[in-house]
Amino acid sequence: MQKKDLLPIEDVREKILYSIWKLVDQKYVLFKERGINWDEVLKRYKENIKDISTYKELYEYINTMLLELHDPHTRVVYTPYNEELCIMPLFIKCTNGIYYINEVIGKYKLCKGMRLIKINNISIQEIQNRYIKYYKFQSKSYICSLLIDDFHKGKFGDVIRITAKHGNTEVSEQVNTIKLGDNLEVFNKIRNNISLFNCKVYDDSIGYLKIISFFDKSMADIIEKEIKYMKNIRCLIIDIRENSGGLINCAKDIASLFVSAQVNLGYRVSRKNGGNHLEFEIPSELHIESKNLCNHIEKIIVLCDEFTMSSAEFIFLEALLKDKKRIYTIGKQTGGLAHGASLFTLFDGTKIQITTFKYLNTNMEVVQETGIVPDVEVENDIEEMVLGEDQQLKYAIKLCNSK
Repeated sequence: MQKKDLLPIEDVREKILYSIWKLVDQKYVLFKERGINWDEVLKRYKENIKDISTYKELYEYINTMLLELHDPHTRVVYTPYNEELCIMPLFIKCTNGIYYINEVIGKYKLCKGMRLIKINNISIQEIQNRYIKYYKFQSKSYICSLLIDDFHKGKFGDVIRITAKHGNTEVSEQVNTIKLGDNLEVFNKIRNNISLFNCKVYDDSIGYLKIISFFDKSMADIIEKEIKYMKNIRCLIIDIRENSGGLINCAKDIASLFVSAQVNLGYRVSRKNGGNHLEFEIPSELHIESKNLCNHIEKIIVLCDEFTMSSAEFIFLEALLKDKKRIYTIGKQTGGLAHGASLFTLFDGTKIQITTFKYLNTNMEVVQETGIVPDVEVENDIEEMVLGEDQQLKYAIKLCNSK
């Protein structure tokens, strides 16, 4: 449905609100764990629905209702009223709670490596605190990701003032967002430079695989070919830092390339059709077969961080960690989103993502959202990262070369 075809808001606002509430009511799996009375939530939000006069207000209102679940996976991901998308000519990252500029498009005084101090004269700490207060998610890493994503999409305004610092030098500069409709070539150039996978070999004996996402169904086949090509390596480093998540089956297929035997991770559980909040289907076993592709490799080192935090990464990492004799993890504790979601489309074209299954361990207990603690915790310094240094990767290579 195009924007010009939108129905008058007063004709559909209650229907849209109830449709989303009902879909969550039928599919969501964590009501007990979250301690949520979903009927009471609907009662409260129906009271003020008639005050909503625009589609933008409506979906902000609905997203606020969904935040009652304190679940990053359950959210509206597309609405038919969407305005023209924008991107910022600055890309930012967060390491150890510090935001910094990672890339600059165009000619600005602001430059790569500067520490972000303020956005529109509001300190980045204050902005982050507002996000924490609003979202109330257990995973602070996910909140950082939301802040960064909103920044990149121009959600802070068409024209914003950025204040950043390097050493004792502070720079404050006005930055204009790039409208994709007017600058599609710029967007495509940026998008095409983002590779979902890359590999290399160090010292002829250490392989390195960087997996940015588990969304590509063909990724397992691509990685399998690369591993066969690197047949003479004795150690392998798998980098899933800042992995954006993706498909569970994709994560399982890739994990099967590295595990030396079948791995049993526990069970996956979804709601029973037509049942109440506490009625579930029979748990399905969650196991990963082994392709015996990496049995010749002495050590496998997995790099992870606080932005390794979706259910696909959780499945992948949990599978590999069953092989403690030769697989190690290095980096930072992961984000801990140990449950999965599905995408649904409403009558008006709205798309909503809902947490539709949860994981149980082999003792039939719900997996906690605490994240995975690496075997060795290693910090990365911003100054070194800007210069191309990577302490976590260096440590992994050192471990590969040790006995």
